[in-house]
Amino acid sequence: MSKKRIFKKSLAINLIQYGCNLVDIEKHREHKHLDIYVFQNNFLLQEALAHFG
Repeated sequence: MSKKRIFKKSLAINLIQYGCNLVDIEKHREHKHLDIYVFQNNFLLQEALAHFG
């Protein structure tokens, strides 16, 4: 399974609402107060990124 990391919270929320699969939430290595949203990289995610980007 391929994964895609998203660093922007508002984009992650939009992707979740679009129906993309959120796999994990990780802490940023250097800035512990920031979160990284990990999504399953599939056609739906690519379509959503093209739509919101």
